[in-house]
Amino acid sequence: MHTDLTPKPMSTNRSAAAGWAMAAATTTLVILGDQISKSLAVSRLMDGPIKGPGPFWFHLVANRGALLGFPLPTWLLFSVVALVMAMAVSALAAATSRRVIVAWGLLVGGAAGNLIDRLQHRPRFPSHAVVDWIASASFPTFNLADVAIISGLVLLAVTTTSSSAPSPRDSDRPVP
Repeated sequence: MHTDLTPKPMSTNRSAAAGWAMAAATTTLVILGDQISKSLAVSRLMDGPIKGPGPFWFHLVANRGALLGFPLPTWLLFSVVALVMAMAVSALAAATSRRVIVAWGLLVGGAAGNLIDRLQHRPRFPSHAVVDWIASASFPTFNLADVAIISGLVLLAVTTTSSSAPSPRDSDRPVP
């Protein structure tokens, strides 16, 4: 087996570092926003629902299922999260598009945000359940991590199914 130990050009190393930094920043922002919003929801919605903007209202739901409450056994749920994380690392290592990098950052951040809920105990809230708190008549109750996951999936689908012709938009250019 031959391993290529030739150093990569500096621009390639910088580009990869910038991609990883962008993915880490996206993931971190999603986790922070999700966890802060869940802490606020638990502290302010224990007494009952609150009307939100437009068709939305806010109330607490202890979600023991998967995304949007879809029921899954715990072992399968953790397996899916591990698979998503492994796919993200693999995809990010090869990614050159900002959209793909941000999409995977959203997916990983959302999955990590909900995984954190599963691993922690919150006072006055069922242990090891995801905090869902945004509701509407059209969707099951959800949280910001779910929004990030769905947004990442949509962005990834749109980016990977769009034509392979180069686009003049900044968001399609390789990471510098």
